[in-house]
Amino acid sequence: MNRKTLSLPLLSISLFCVVVSCSKPKEPKYLDFENVHVQKAGLSESIVGADLKYFNPNSFKIQLKEADLDLYVNDKYVGHSRLDTLIHIPALDTFYVPVSMKLNLGDLLKNAVQLFLNPEVKLKITGNAKLGKGGIYKNFPVSYEGKQRIDVLLRDTSISNLLR
Repeated sequence: MNRKTLSLPLLSISLFCVVVSCSKPKEPKYLDFENVHVQKAGLSESIVGADLKYFNPNSFKIQLKEADLDLYVNDKYVGHSRLDTLIHIPALDTFYVPVSMKLNLGDLLKNAVQLFLNPEVKLKITGNAKLGKGGIYKNFPVSYEGKQRIDVLLRDTSISNLLR
């Protein structure tokens, strides 16, 4: 066998390995949010923190470089969060994204009667997140909409103290 015939299979194998290792990451799946707490309380504006729980469906590690998220409760805008910290995400595992969000408690309190009469609220999170691996990042849309029990949200959090 000459050198040309040997290099062709090696080139094909190398190209295959590069294509497989550079496969496009799948979007993480939103699971829940936990550890809701008030970082700064104010009558007009407060800062609330939480950990968003996700699952990485990829068989490889990825990184979250930044995220911009808007939060809606019962279709009313209540706050925005910007994350610009690099988070390393394990393969095929759950992970948490800490977020801080400025909320207008006045808007939430206007709907307090409705919130307490109905045990569930419609929670909507929209925005964009920059995910990638190996220094190559791509923007992914973030879109979650679902029902959340308000008593579960307020249980064991300092938010319940603000509403009392």
